[in-house]
Amino acid sequence: GRDLYPLLCGTRYNTLVTYYTLLDDSTNLRAVNKIRAAVPGLDYKEFLAADSPQSQLDLLKPLLKSGNVHVIGKIGPNIHSSLTKSAVFYCYAHKYFFSGEGKTVTTHAERWNKVKDMLQFLDQTSTDKLVSDICFSSDYSIGLELRLQISENHPE
Repeated sequence: GRDLYPLLCGTRYNTLVTYYTLLDDSTNLRAVNKIRAAVPGLDYKEFLAADSPQSQLDLLKPLLKSGNVHVIGKIGPNIHSSLTKSAVFYCYAHKYFFSGEGKTVTTHAERWNKVKDMLQFLDQTSTDKLVSDICFSSDYSIGLELRLQISENHPE
């Protein structure tokens, strides 16, 4: 059974389900089924082989969306104990704030309103890093746009 593993494709989820079923590996079987539903396109084998939280996040980042970040935040740490829910949400919040999502054009102020709702899922270190990344971005227009929104919402 283990001799077949190198031959398996990490994105052929049906094959991986059959493989883990034959091995009676319920942990990986559950994970593959959840990955298949939430993050189609993720190479499960490559994700398993990733040896650091950053390399795991690098694989997840292009696939993170508002519709799957909660699932990944929950199952990611079950697959890799070094990957935290906070790290997954930080990665998505950072991606969303700086790149948006889909074809909808939004302002940084609109994106901040969505990102601030995600802060509850970040630990203090991730929150500090996200706020720092935003506030000290090399894109000066981001800070200016947010300051203008804050001043409009809270006149002195």
